[in-house]
Amino acid sequence: MENGFFAYGSQPASSGESISKAVSEINKAGDVHIRLWTDMNVNGKRIISEIFKEINNADFLCADLTGMNENVLFEIGYALAIDKPIFLIFDISITDSFRLYKELNLLENIGYHSYSNSADIVNGFYEFLDNNNKGMFDTLVKTVKSSTAKNALFYVKGQYVTEYSRSISNIIGKLPTIVDDALENKVETLSWYIEQLLSCPALLVEFSSYRRNGFKMQNAKCSLISGIGAGLDKDILMVCEKPHDTPIDLKDLIRKYNTVSECEKIILPFVSDLNQRIAELLLKTRKKKRVIKEQSELQKINFGEIVAEHENDKLFSYFVQTSHLDSLIKNEYNLIIGRKGTGKSASLIYLNEILSDDSRKYVCLIKPVNFEIDGITQLLKKMPEDYEKSFLIESVWKFLIYTEIAKMLYFEVKSKPIYAKEDADNEYLSFIENNENLYLNEISIRLEEQLNQLEQYYDHSENLSQKEFKLKVAELLHIKTFSNLRKQFANIVEDKNEIIVLIDNLDKSWTNSSTVNLLSKCILGLLSVTGRIAQEISVIKSKQKNIRFRLAIFLRSDIFKYVLKFAREPDKIEYTKLKWTDPEAFFRIIEERFVQLNDSSVDGALLWDKYVTNHVQGEKVKDFIMNRVYPRPRDIIYFFKKAQEKAILRGHIKIEENDLLEAYKDYSSWVFTSLVVENGISFQQMEDFLYSLIGVDNVISETLLMHGMEEAKIQLSPEKNKDFINHLVSLSVIGREIRQNEYAFEFDFDESKKNYLMSQKLGTDNFKIHPALYPFLEIKGS
Repeated sequence: MENGFFAYGSQPASSGESISKAVSEINKAGDVHIRLWTDMNVNGKRIISEIFKEINNADFLCADLTGMNENVLFEIGYALAIDKPIFLIFDISITDSFRLYKELNLLENIGYHSYSNSADIVNGFYEFLDNNNKGMFDTLVKTVKSSTAKNALFYVKGQYVTEYSRSISNIIGKLPTIVDDALENKVETLSWYIEQLLSCPALLVEFSSYRRNGFKMQNAKCSLISGIGAGLDKDILMVCEKPHDTPIDLKDLIRKYNTVSECEKIILPFVSDLNQRIAELLLKTRKKKRVIKEQSELQKINFGEIVAEHENDKLFSYFVQTSHLDSLIKNEYNLIIGRKGTGKSASLIYLNEILSDDSRKYVCLIKPVNFEIDGITQLLKKMPEDYEKSFLIESVWKFLIYTEIAKMLYFEVKSKPIYAKEDADNEYLSFIENNENLYLNEISIRLEEQLNQLEQYYDHSENLSQKEFKLKVAELLHIKTFSNLRKQFANIVEDKNEIIVLIDNLDKSWTNSSTVNLLSKCILGLLSVTGRIAQEISVIKSKQKNIRFRLAIFLRSDIFKYVLKFAREPDKIEYTKLKWTDPEAFFRIIEERFVQLNDSSVDGALLWDKYVTNHVQGEKVKDFIMNRVYPRPRDIIYFFKKAQEKAILRGHIKIEENDLLEAYKDYSSWVFTSLVVENGISFQQMEDFLYSLIGVDNVISETLLMHGMEEAKIQLSPEKNKDFINHLVSLSVIGREIRQNEYAFEFDFDESKKNYLMSQKLGTDNFKIHPALYPFLEIKGS
């Protein structure tokens, strides 16, 4: 007789009653025996150990997804990892938990049986038995590409950059780590999580406090991934900021903290132990890593990573350029603008690599993280005078850029062989080492230290003249010492060489609309100081050196729109746009990856000829995809990885029509969660508003949009209502009607004004919802 174990949450109570009655009926039949978690005797025992024993001894796991209980998700993950058959049920009339399931989108390959009473559960269970269900894990592993990266730690980061996550990042900074960053993507694919867990010996998971917005999504994801990690026997540390009402099964596993020092006391021993055992753990991981035998040709195809930072080492070989390289760094300062997911980080990685290959160019990469920019804005808030703000902003950027260039050149010189070092090189190394705290500390430590000093000084100073204020800021930020530093540059940089600074991550702080004006001024201050730095570095007369200085800033287009509002002469700010509305260039993203990541040298056309069906619902496959996804690299990669996963799980040798249709549904769910992340700087009720669109027609009037705002409790003035609709247009949630029955979706903010005027001339208030959202929101007329 087969035995099963049934996991379910205590809420809603109706679910527990239905499950108990159904299990009683199934056990009476005598074919199988199912044990409820409530039947366990755990007095005096470690609960989670007993749960593991029950699942290990069972032939299959039954679990109820209603309520998306963290205990249950952890146990599903554990059972999945040890390859147990899983029977899932769901009372989808419980709307909140069903929405969360759709947003999480990690269990869709297992599926569930919907129920509203015990009879539904019994019928569903016997269907499960009749299908001779096997474990899914080995099948899912077939969709995983073996990783060549040697990471020691997989870090599932929290959905906000807090003082705690900042501290965690600093502590694990020296370890080779792969990060799942919810600020980039709320959730990746299940195959991606499995790949990281198979490749890394240790797992660090940051659950969310119940007081933080979006905690349910974060904790559902963390619970499932932690369960898989436990099933794979990983070294796991699960942590959480208080308050967190920890589920009973996980009480022994989740470590909680209320201060940064408490957090560090939990993280430091884990990382220290990991450092000491890293070789042993990596060897253990290699031995336990599952070997995938007899892969089909489709299984061998690799489309790469959705997030560019996860493939730094490979991206160069299949990067698709949308702009000529010279156009990205043609001026003293250069702005590269694009929406989230359009390839800004990929362009930066490519630019960094190709420029670094030229021995005449010195490339300095600056990626300040969110709390560093926050420190500047907090200080600016205290300053009433614009001259103080402007001078401070420019001084901070000057400090940051000079010290980062100095650090970059230090490591360039230090890497030279001893025989190649000249007296000037050794003098420069000594100069930097004698000022180690100023130049060699981590960027976060250096900047935080200076900002703290500035804040203390400002709090205790009153009635200073402009001259006194400037002198003190210059002193605290060591501005006067940079003239000596420039002379040092001239000693080690050859005539007519270039120093190129690439700056990214300036969008990480754009989450609080109250500081948008200050953040905009920070970026404008960076642009204005660039010319002065270029002039200072370019001509050092005492050494007769002509060193060219250039700076490139990678910035989200929605942020750039805000920056322009605060610029005195916005029309004089030049920029390069990243856009993918040309189908040929768009599909090259996938074709280049297919060619470069495939086992043998092939032509990109072979992907379409051999591995993808020609038509979907009577539409050419490329047209089907182009008409349904946002034209961004991240989207096309996600779509193809999902389609490939569906095909492999079904045993197909190519991606067929149904695989693409199922991938479209999963992609739609992913886009929904991505939009909430991308929304970022305003309209916190965006998620509720998008849910208000469920079941509406694909063409929607302004009146109905306003009604959706009311449902989402978005209470704005009439003028602000228009701003919200414009915001939806800028996110491509909706497109304007610009000609009769012709709608334009905004993927380039330069088109905004033109499309608005065309819709006004047409005299229409109709909009169309983007097809990417149709399946998730069950849009009519699609």
